[in-house]
Amino acid sequence: MIYRKHVLIWTAVGAVFAALAVGYYLVDPVGEYGAYMPKCTLRALTGWECPGCGAQRAVHALLHGRWAEAWWTNPFLWCALAYVGAIFVSRAAKWRKVYEVLVSATACYTYIALYIAWWVARNVMLP
Repeated sequence: MIYRKHVLIWTAVGAVFAALAVGYYLVDPVGEYGAYMPKCTLRALTGWECPGCGAQRAVHALLHGRWAEAWWTNPFLWCALAYVGAIFVSRAAKWRKVYEVLVSATACYTYIALYIAWWVARNVMLP
């Protein structure tokens, strides 16, 4: 019974991600219908870019195969996708040791430190 519940949950999660992918493929966040896309509250209030600013444009570019544009729009998105992807793959492949390393406190703190460093870098050091 528990197995069936997990399958249903992962199917629902997959359906949500598929729907989001279709939405981001069809709607350009800076195009005509971009006004309907979510906006960054931090940027609207302070003018600073959060680490996620540009992620919608990057996802749209990725889905259209424009890799360089996706990189320059938000490079940290690639780091985040690689990290989350590695967690899911190691969990699905039952690579217990790899999974334990990826979700360890050290790995999580390292990811948070990189997140904060990217936030500072994009607002202070980058034009």
